[in-house]
Amino acid sequence: MAAPIDIPYLEEKFDLLQLHFLVRERFRPTSQHLNAQLEALWTASERAPPEVQSMVTQWGRFLKRNRLPADLAAGLCKMYIGLRPDILMAKTMTEYAALVSAQQSGVEHCKNVLEHYDVHRAELTSLISPYYVAHTANPELPLITRPSWIPKQPIPMGRPGLEPKFVYQASARAPHPPKLPRVDATFHEFRRRLSPQGRMMNDETYRPLEIEVTDRGLHLVCGPGRYFEYHDSCEVLGLELAAWALANPNRRPNSDGSDLPLRGPAENIFNLRNRSAVVGVSTLLIALDYEGDDWYYWYQRGNKVAVNPEAWSVVPSGTFQPFAANLAQHDQDFNIRSTVLRKLAEELLGKEQSQQTATKASDFEKSVLLRDFVSLLNSGFAQLYFLGVGLDPVCTVPEVLTTLIFRANDLPSGTMGKFKNNFEGRYHKGVLEGGALLHFAHRYNVHTASAACMRLTARHLDRLVSEVRHRRHRATA
Repeated sequence: MAAPIDIPYLEEKFDLLQLHFLVRERFRPTSQHLNAQLEALWTASERAPPEVQSMVTQWGRFLKRNRLPADLAAGLCKMYIGLRPDILMAKTMTEYAALVSAQQSGVEHCKNVLEHYDVHRAELTSLISPYYVAHTANPELPLITRPSWIPKQPIPMGRPGLEPKFVYQASARAPHPPKLPRVDATFHEFRRRLSPQGRMMNDETYRPLEIEVTDRGLHLVCGPGRYFEYHDSCEVLGLELAAWALANPNRRPNSDGSDLPLRGPAENIFNLRNRSAVVGVSTLLIALDYEGDDWYYWYQRGNKVAVNPEAWSVVPSGTFQPFAANLAQHDQDFNIRSTVLRKLAEELLGKEQSQQTATKASDFEKSVLLRDFVSLLNSGFAQLYFLGVGLDPVCTVPEVLTTLIFRANDLPSGTMGKFKNNFEGRYHKGVLEGGALLHFAHRYNVHTASAACMRLTARHLDRLVSEVRHRRHRATA
């Protein structure tokens, strides 16, 4: 039996814990009743909960004696984010209040840093980009690249034989997540503490481990990952940068990692195994011959999303990730076309979270919402092009850049009028011109990958548009 620990004013502290600290998701009680709270504590302490009345009786004895077995005391600290042993064992309630106040001060500081990160992403991108200037192969782009990552010409993809090559390493393990200074919580735990009713879900992801680009397209080696692991090892780098920027105005961080220890030396960005990144897919949607003109579509993200709130981006854009019920049949997921179509359905056609209801790509590609777009892709009258891949300089995730082009007249009448907004943001369209794309790419608050996608599309625009038009012309000649 674990040795007991003296905890003065145990009952008073226990009653206050839920006011001062957020419960970790995996230990959240099913209700506010004492029984449910004790069952959660027993679980956090790795004890099998006894019969309810016995557990309540034991707890009453602990309160009366102001003593807890060591494993239950450790369980409380594990259960409540930011609760440290010194806070729990404070000798007086005045000391307890002072320690909680200091901890809350750290939370407030971290909250201000997070707000700066969310609001000033563009300035942070400008601040950190010179960090990598000696290591990027394409300094004209806002993403960090290696030689060959940006092909000389766009590469068709999305049809049999044209999809990227994927290798899955099931044995790859994610690094241990760091705790944020002064709050004793990981990055995702802190975000959830600020927005406990938010829509952050710890979905399965594909963690990129190696990237290669050849004249045939993209090659990826991926391992298993989780969305929270991405926040805790990649988004946290943006938070570290924001904290440094606030403390060091008008300075640039040293690229040797001495100013940004979580980020490390600049060359670390290419070692994808040192973090649990995700693969972003940014696609510029282009509709030709619609309402008398050619159009490109873009998105203004809402202020409630967890990543890049209120940023402008190309559309559709999203994360390359498994279908929820794929039963580890990863080969069914390993194509970029599925991600592009999934996000098209979610961001423009009103289908919410389609990857959670499908077992493989073909399930939702058969849906009424997408079947006309799928038909165009399969026939070659719509074309998905791979433009390149690069790393976001702030959060260091790989971003796959593509463009999807089709003639609106090849779709049934009224299809384009079905585009709609959703909780993630609002869509807009602009007249398609190379100059307009470049102007958009240089605007404030444009997502970094989206800016790169716009610039590369502008570079090849005449060829891309003519290929799609000529393919339809040859078919009807």
